[in-house]
Amino acid sequence: MLACRAARGRTPIGRGLAQVAAALRERGYIVMYGSYTQERDFAADACAHAGDRIIVIGHSFGAERAAEGATQAAACGARNVTMIGVDPAAPAEVSGVAHAVNFVGEYRGTIGGAQNIPAPGYSHMGTMDSPEVQARILQKAQ
Repeated sequence: MLACRAARGRTPIGRGLAQVAAALRERGYIVMYGSYTQERDFAADACAHAGDRIIVIGHSFGAERAAEGATQAAACGARNVTMIGVDPAAPAEVSGVAHAVNFVGEYRGTIGGAQNIPAPGYSHMGTMDSPEVQARILQKAQ
């Protein structure tokens, strides 16, 4: 799971997230990333910086937690929140955010409240490592 504010790093989880984080840092974002189990940490950080532009990205279980964390950030007053999910393992919901998109891959998990975009042709783990999907994520993060 990856949360961005505008660069504080966390333990890298997967090469794909690390590559997306590096690209976002090059654009000037403050980036936190780590395990889907850190959802509360990401939401607390977002709530502490409610005036910043916030992007929350997650893959697999992280996509489900990204939806929850982005919803929590919006609920505490953050108004410029973008949520990006990548191949969630199960359906999830996001609400109150400025923009939400989910790339539906091999697991076919959708996120209610998000634009669900097909991303066929990749294995579950290969989805996040795909340069094409990473480019699409970065496009949506603008």
